[in-house]
Amino acid sequence: MSGGDDQAGFATTEYVLAAGLALVFFTLLANLVVMQYARGVLRAAADEGARRGAVYLVGDVAACEEAMRRVLDDLAGGPLISGVELGCVDAGRVVRARAEAVLRGWLPGVPDLAVRMESAATRESP
Repeated sequence: MSGGDDQAGFATTEYVLAAGLALVFFTLLANLVVMQYARGVLRAAADEGARRGAVYLVGDVAACEEAMRRVLDDLAGGPLISGVELGCVDAGRVVRARAEAVLRGWLPGVPDLAVRMESAATRESP
């Protein structure tokens, strides 16, 4: 090191600050991606539940809800989608499935996302 370098270490502070901001940005981006994935899982669960509930002779509300729960367990086990509310309604020729959840933000200031997905399937006839 030469004696005329009075600013040694100043660039390190800038890099640390830039790296911290980059990590916050990437965390927010990852949170957005995970929320979109969770929305897709809820949609897939509602679709599968409605299809299963509309199957001739074996479809009913219990089969619809069980299929929805199985899809959620397979695609998003753990705390990703906790507190989800599932429901199925047999409306005669149509079976309707509904999945609702609140997806939590990972950082303070990131809003929670309330998601409601619905799907319907026409009952199969003999």
